[in-house]
Amino acid sequence: MLPTREHLQQDNHREECRLSASAMSFRAGGTSVVEVPPAITWFRLMKLFPKRLEGREIAIDVHAANVGKYPEALGLNPRFHPDVSRLKLQLSIEWDPEVPEEAIRRLLGSLINLSPSLKNHICRGPEEYQVQQPAAPLSEDKGASVEPELALVHLIEHVMIDVVAFVTGSRTVSGVTGAPKDLSRPFDLFVDCPDTAVARFATHLTLHWIVTLLDGQSLDGTGESTLHLARHLYRHRPHAINSFAAAKKMGKDPDSVKRALDWLEEKGFACRVNYHMNFSGASYYRLCQG
Repeated sequence: MLPTREHLQQDNHREECRLSASAMSFRAGGTSVVEVPPAITWFRLMKLFPKRLEGREIAIDVHAANVGKYPEALGLNPRFHPDVSRLKLQLSIEWDPEVPEEAIRRLLGSLINLSPSLKNHICRGPEEYQVQQPAAPLSEDKGASVEPELALVHLIEHVMIDVVAFVTGSRTVSGVTGAPKDLSRPFDLFVDCPDTAVARFATHLTLHWIVTLLDGQSLDGTGESTLHLARHLYRHRPHAINSFAAAKKMGKDPDSVKRALDWLEEKGFACRVNYHMNFSGASYYRLCQG
């Protein structure tokens, strides 16, 4: 079905994932982040998820975040399965670019460089909101008018779907973007996600990428290599990985891998493992539980 402003649907070619609106905020430059564990308690969950991220021209607030089955979302996307856990986020965005279509096009190009599989997504949203990379900038007479915040939230959903699918190796991930008619209310995102740690990571990484790129700043080691390292950690669960061995396997500098692992630890995805006897000098990490 063709979605309206009420819900934009999309699927990744690998797995089904969903997101719904919650509350948090992000700020580029001086990032203020609160982290939260799994769905044990709402308070703990919100602690490990980001809260607010702000750049020069954009601000994203995460009002709530949780992982559960959310049967009320099943009717929003026919690809949702009742047995699949989902991440639900509620986001508010302040973003008013001069030419929204061109700003989204540039951002999408940068995101595809980080995660090329974005190009393979199946998007069922209206044509002007579909995630695709135009061969050239849109001209004024050809560019469709879009709501910038809605277009950006929809892109956030796609990136989160891609991150979840890449890290978990899922073949299919589905999601939906909900835009309430009352513009004062936040957006709802649902993305299928089997693990709370992955949900936290996908949220942190996606919003960090979005705000940093729109702010024209460097990702500073939190780009594609961090995504690959997260997948490496997930595949080795519940066992710990050696930072030196991971760097060798990935063909990366050990110091850069260690910095990436520290970032993953800060975001509640990687947990450091301390051994009584460790003569290698390497640091060990495992996937955090919940």
